[in-house]
Amino acid sequence: MINFSVETKKFKHVIDFYNIKFKNKDFSKLETVQLYFGSYFYGICHFPSYFRKKFLIKCRLDRRTIYPEILCFYVRSKNSQSIKLKGKEVPSMNCNESMVYLIGHELFHFLRATKQIKGKNTESQANEFAFKCLSEFKRNQATSS
Repeated sequence: MINFSVETKKFKHVIDFYNIKFKNKDFSKLETVQLYFGSYFYGICHFPSYFRKKFLIKCRLDRRTIYPEILCFYVRSKNSQSIKLKGKEVPSMNCNESMVYLIGHELFHFLRATKQIKGKNTESQANEFAFKCLSEFKRNQATSS
């Protein structure tokens, strides 16, 4: 089970989704996934270091954003140029959906670094993984409504 902290009540459906989706994964090397509202959209997966024994994931949504909002994402193509996805390619997301995307992206980095999933630990593969999580979350929300 994933240890979530801080704004857990506001993201109950998101937390439940990830704990069910990844119930068979090993999160013993992950300290916590911290969920915040802040002044900007941000996610990071801190790797263990001299100062930190375990992984730490921080996910922050911009509290000034009015959801649903079309967020822009940057992915790196094979020739290493940054491509901005927007409009048709990136769906409009509400607050929970934005957090699902952000957690999925950062969890990919953790799961890949701990060799629990295949692939390369790249931003484009993390984005692809996050969009798959988002699609599954939306399907689950549609069937439970």
